[in-house]
Amino acid sequence: LGLDGLRRVGEAGSAAAAVIFGDRAEVATAIVVAVAMVASLNGAMWGGARVAYAMASEGVFLRSFARLSPKTGVPTRAIWYQAAWVGVLVFSESFEQTLNLVSVSMVLAGSITVSALFVLRFKRKDIPRTFRAFGYPWLPLFYVLSNLAVLVVMLADFVNGEQASLYPLLGL
Repeated sequence: LGLDGLRRVGEAGSAAAAVIFGDRAEVATAIVVAVAMVASLNGAMWGGARVAYAMASEGVFLRSFARLSPKTGVPTRAIWYQAAWVGVLVFSESFEQTLNLVSVSMVLAGSITVSALFVLRFKRKDIPRTFRAFGYPWLPLFYVLSNLAVLVVMLADFVNGEQASLYPLLGL
């Protein structure tokens, strides 16, 4: 496909399958990609509800999300909120824009999570160091800084009205 071909196609895996194996492989690959994306969104939705529940249980999010259903033992309010939020995202923008927004939030959340390691180790010196973080502090610092670079590129693309991409970082 080359770089120009990749820029023109909607989904690179299906396009490559078509070039290599023909039209039937393109359809089969598109179906596999669609199923994988639905499964991924499903996992993210259920996982996101559990995160909201855990945050509410710790008192850093709306307390009502910390309630468990007496019948099923699951955080139904957090699940319904997450489902409603996914519905808003799906029906308010195009799929690609929604995916890009979710990507930004996931990169940001990952950066905040890893940054918490530095904060905890700095503020809570009283906690015994019963585990070692591999490559600490350099590897987590590299992770956070590289994620911040990705966020800058993604947000610049959003501001410029372009689709978020890593092309500028990769020199493509």
